[in-house]
Amino acid sequence: MTRHLILFAFAAALPLAGMVPGGLPGMEGSAQASPLAAERPVLRGKVTATRALLTIADFFENPGPNADQPLFRAPDLGRTGTVPALDVLRRARAAGLTDADTSGVRDVIVHRAALTIGPDQLRRMIREALQERTGIDASEDLEIEYSGDLPTLTADPAALEPVKLARLSYSPHSGRFDAVFSVDLDKSQTAFAVAGLAIETASIVTFSRRLSRGDMVTAHDLETTRVPRTALREGTVTDPDDIIGMAVRRAQMPGRVLVKRDFEEPIAVERRSRVIITYEISGLKLTVQGEAMADAVKGDVIDVLNIQSRRTIQAVVTGPGRVSVQPRTARVASLEEHVK
Repeated sequence: MTRHLILFAFAAALPLAGMVPGGLPGMEGSAQASPLAAERPVLRGKVTATRALLTIADFFENPGPNADQPLFRAPDLGRTGTVPALDVLRRARAAGLTDADTSGVRDVIVHRAALTIGPDQLRRMIREALQERTGIDASEDLEIEYSGDLPTLTADPAALEPVKLARLSYSPHSGRFDAVFSVDLDKSQTAFAVAGLAIETASIVTFSRRLSRGDMVTAHDLETTRVPRTALREGTVTDPDDIIGMAVRRAQMPGRVLVKRDFEEPIAVERRSRVIITYEISGLKLTVQGEAMADAVKGDVIDVLNIQSRRTIQAVVTGPGRVSVQPRTARVASLEEHVK
């Protein structure tokens, strides 16, 4: 027991003996066991450390009853080093693993696992905190912009909270925020501050190409984008269905905010153009040719010349080149013709 305590103190007081910094991240423990020696301790050629101290079990397969005995300190978070196999074997034997050998390994590569914390993760944490505070749908409606570049940090992946948001202040009026994060670095913690803007955004509809006056809007002409909510004006188009099938009243450029007043129903009939007049009277449907007396869009009531009778009647525009005379309209038209 005394020997083990002395070994622990010796291992904990020194850095990883003989380790040389390298660049081999992402390595995992790999066995080099022989089927003929399945129960004997087998030295690994690569070790991934998740703790500050490396034990016999980290270095050997089939470590036996002394598996938890510490041998070396691990490299710093995210770093990689090497240790001679003979040094590992010597310490392992001193710790009670007497039947071990190097298994043909000359050097053991040790990588210290680390959790990488970048700007995106911090951005998500700020969004979630602001969503709880303001009720904004942070997943879509909140854009986080930092005041400057943020470093990529590493944290202990074994920590209960590798990184946490320790403090957050936010001004809804200006959108400015100041946040302080705490990062767990194995046996210590570090705090760092970030600042920036939390911009509430909204989804709007824009054109993907230039459209000229009178062009019809199709679904292929449209795309959605997000803009600061402060950029919205009264009547801003947020739903594509509001303008699909409409005509452009003035030329529109791609990417610009669209306003509903810049669109109108397309001209369904033009002045002096031929139209089909449909009469619906007492269950009968009659059609005759007519001539529109004015430009009109669908739903407008316009004067139409009945080419056959040479009488002018009022009709409702029902579509391109088509108008309809409803029973009430037809009776009024008939009375007017009788008076004339």
